[in-house]
Amino acid sequence: HEESYNPSLEYIPMQEEINSYQLMSEEDRPKFIPKRFTSLRSITAYENALKDSFERCLDLYLCPRVRKKRINIDPESLKPKLPSRKDLRPYPMTCYLEYRGHKGAVLSISTHSSGQWIASGSTDGSIRIWEVETGRCLRVWEVGEAVQHVAWNPLPELPIVAVSRGQDVLILNSGLGNEEEQKKIKELLHVENPKAPDEPGNDALVSWLQDDKHEGIRLKHFK
Repeated sequence: HEESYNPSLEYIPMQEEINSYQLMSEEDRPKFIPKRFTSLRSITAYENALKDSFERCLDLYLCPRVRKKRINIDPESLKPKLPSRKDLRPYPMTCYLEYRGHKGAVLSISTHSSGQWIASGSTDGSIRIWEVETGRCLRVWEVGEAVQHVAWNPLPELPIVAVSRGQDVLILNSGLGNEEEQKKIKELLHVENPKAPDEPGNDALVSWLQDDKHEGIRLKHFK
């Protein structure tokens, strides 16, 4: 390479290049110009060796030495002070409402966009619709398997509940709303019986089936 004592000719600059270096500014000028020596003993000594060693000794001799005082800190003072319980109020002190009915653990709840009703799913295989203000259970579905998740339709005019159960997703009519809304919901939740595919390989990943037992739609997933 170019810093070798006997570099290749391609690393050694021509005289024209060396002259062009003189025209450059000190920042752009190369710090090292490769030279070629026939042997190691013909290499000149480092001209700044004594100066560099002298400056190094001066740095060590004139290095400021400051005595650092050790700070004694009480470990107890580093612990954060917890606030008093009186300062944390108000927080729930008594039970205001209880929604009783599930026999197993409730895995998921969802609040309607209007804030009037709550849907809950439990490991006992039931979905329940509750009235928020009174805690009254309005409707119950028994699906036979643990309910993993429930969710309301975000559109307030279509109170439909989606339920995840095993490999299936149930879309159920909550029965809430006026007659016009119920009529529209029943039309939406009506699915014709699927026909057999004409060609093999056209099976959909999810099949939509009418669930007459729960008065809704059952989406059968492949896993």
